[in-house]
Amino acid sequence: LRWEKSEYDGSKILQVRAMPQAPVVRHPFTGEPAWWGSMHSHAEYLRSEREKVFGDENLAEATGASRINKTDVYYADTGEKVEVERLKHLDKVTMEVAVPVK
Repeated sequence: LRWEKSEYDGSKILQVRAMPQAPVVRHPFTGEPAWWGSMHSHAEYLRSEREKVFGDENLAEATGASRINKTDVYYADTGEKVEVERLKHLDKVTMEVAVPVK
């Protein structure tokens, strides 16, 4: 854990690095491989872009996302930040193939 300055808006943020996790897991019912990731929800850039469109009112209630878990997203093998264009692409694909759960 360490305090840093956000590159996006200059605010003070707590930097946390999570342990690497496998991006592909087995679906618990079908056994099919499934990509499991939440970078589209937590990436600071993508969240900030959504807030510009939808506002930040009731964000937690509408999406389950809290204000505290916005973070930069890094490649596990190099430690480099995931590029904005790649974040946009992953977000687009995620939203296209997401399956609502009731």
